[in-house]
Amino acid sequence: MNLPTNNPRPSNPPARRAAVLLVLLAVGAGALAVLAVLFAVFMPQMQADPEMTAKLNELRQQVPLDLRVLMTVTAVVFGVYAVAALVIGIGLFSGRRGWIIAALVLTLAVMLFMVLNTLSSIATGFGGLFPLLLVALHGLAAWWLMAALGVRQMPRAVAISTQFAGTPLPAPPQPMADYYLPLPTPPSKQQ
Repeated sequence: MNLPTNNPRPSNPPARRAAVLLVLLAVGAGALAVLAVLFAVFMPQMQADPEMTAKLNELRQQVPLDLRVLMTVTAVVFGVYAVAALVIGIGLFSGRRGWIIAALVLTLAVMLFMVLNTLSSIATGFGGLFPLLLVALHGLAAWWLMAALGVRQMPRAVAISTQFAGTPLPAPPQPMADYYLPLPTPPSKQQ
């Protein structure tokens, strides 16, 4: 029995799953942005401690940029991603095609960035494999988003061919020799 609902749009569970994951990733990115800002703000106080000064000097030798600028840029990048993922994630709850495509573009762009980040960190020997976790989470979101778009469904030709699965297949065509008809001889060769 189908009960009437007030929701004019049908439920799209893969889109809702991807929306929850995007909102959680946005919250995590926002937390990382806040931590990067706090690191940049409290760097002068950390330099007062001799042990921290030694660690910061070691980090400065590995990274050619000023750490304060680097943390500020990191905070801005994570903050922009957090806001974009939060807005798109909230919009994605509606299950509309435009929000799904926007989320898929954002997810694939972040995956590409994280793969490049991982490759560069492996090549330089600096950094860890944490970006691979983010690639895996964004890959899961992309999988759900493609399911929400219907990309993972059977192709139309396969669906049509399986539509008549119970009917017998037609007989295979006859060999070409059975279709051979002798050509009439031309009048010039007739006697």
